[in-house]
Amino acid sequence: MFDRKVCEDTVKKLRRYGMRVGVWLHDHFYRKHCGRPMVGVGSFYEEFEGGIFYLGIKEVCRVTPEVLKELMGLGVECAEIGGPSTRLEAMAPCLKDRGNITLVLHTEGDPDPTRCGSSSPHLRRAAVEAIKWNIDLAAQLGACTYVLHPPREDEFAAESLRECSEYALERGVTLALENSGAGMEGAERLLRLAEEVGSEGLEFTFDTGHANLKGGSPLECAEMLGNRIAHVHWHDNDGSGDQHLAPGMGNIDFEGLMEFLLKVDAGRGREMTLTLECDKPIVDYERAWEELRKLRDRCT
Repeated sequence: MFDRKVCEDTVKKLRRYGMRVGVWLHDHFYRKHCGRPMVGVGSFYEEFEGGIFYLGIKEVCRVTPEVLKELMGLGVECAEIGGPSTRLEAMAPCLKDRGNITLVLHTEGDPDPTRCGSSSPHLRRAAVEAIKWNIDLAAQLGACTYVLHPPREDEFAAESLRECSEYALERGVTLALENSGAGMEGAERLLRLAEEVGSEGLEFTFDTGHANLKGGSPLECAEMLGNRIAHVHWHDNDGSGDQHLAPGMGNIDFEGLMEFLLKVDAGRGREMTLTLECDKPIVDYERAWEELRKLRDRCT
């Protein structure tokens, strides 16, 4: 006999979730595979800092396929990779073989993309070209999103971000500006910049930890940014600092946040990604990842 309730429940369990959840491709996994963290500044050689040998780029490239294989085994749906452009460029060949894992790019370094609002035309041009180069790299790797910290200066930021967001649209990459400022101020600044830019190519990266600072409410910040949230950084703190703790170690209501973000995701018509960003040694990362996936499934 046909049972509609059983059929609907089965379809719900088997359907492809819109929001893809995953992890940062960072030190935790490299320590597991070779005992040392990823290099901090992008050298091809080993770096020494505070008694720790960091991996050089060549070693990072050698280990990355093993790390990606582990992530595929864990069922990770998206991975975010950050760092200097020089390292990402060198890693590009070994990032391509990642199965069905969606990639998100988050670059730092020199030229500094956050100088795209500088009053100096030379600094501004260098920053814009750096952003475009990263967008090209994201397109080359098939990454869905390029995360960008907000500009340091606002005077010429809208003009630069408009140029970059239109460039990203042409290449099928989402340019997602992060709420790096604390609490509601950070979210309000993103909205103001987006209004000045006036381009559909500019969306947002919502960072839960940043939203929880200075008495901010992560849920209210997320509601403010709404359906322009393309990517999420998922980590906890107690409101006193950007501690990058695992959910449950601070005071953020992640269940309420997840329920809201899934509603946003369902109405966007475009893929939303979320990566776990708790990077302290005291964190049981694999357990935190499992809890994240269970929370997403439970709230769906």
